[in-house]
Amino acid sequence: RVGVTGHSFGALTSYVVASRDFRIDAVVAQTPTSQEVIDLQSQTPVAELTTPSLIQSATLDDTLPESTTALPLYEPLPGQKAWLSLARAGHFTYSDLCVLDVEAISAAVDLDVSNVLDDGCGPEALGTDVAFPVINATAIGFFNLQLRDSAGSADFLSQATVDGLAPGEGTFLQSGLVP
Repeated sequence: RVGVTGHSFGALTSYVVASRDFRIDAVVAQTPTSQEVIDLQSQTPVAELTTPSLIQSATLDDTLPESTTALPLYEPLPGQKAWLSLARAGHFTYSDLCVLDVEAISAAVDLDVSNVLDDGCGPEALGTDVAFPVINATAIGFFNLQLRDSAGSADFLSQATVDGLAPGEGTFLQSGLVP
């Protein structure tokens, strides 16, 4: 039983791998690109991809806006699927970059990575102390349900779980998830 996950370009890679390899049993895609871009790279169009899928996205994502990527990707997916949308989160909320000293890294390597602070990190963004528990609970719950047949893991795949971990900070939708 094999699951794949990835953030941003890694989310695209996850869907491409799932479209080409029948051994993939579940996908967790964090801040993915659009269905059109995935379909260009995949052997199986998204609308025909039956691999169970969890999409995790951010309402304030400036790199890959949720309204033109994650939501339109979620809608045509057939079969078992779920979608987590975190409010006050940006593209890099789903990465470790928000816990690093990005300004020090930028100065040390002479690269401008200031956009990281504007797309999911910084004082106005949802903190990793709130975001990471929700991201982890839903992703691990999804993988445990799909890959280990853990019926109890379905409890982590609900609006109640999101509200319990981060009240008012996210939306969780699902269709067809069964233990």
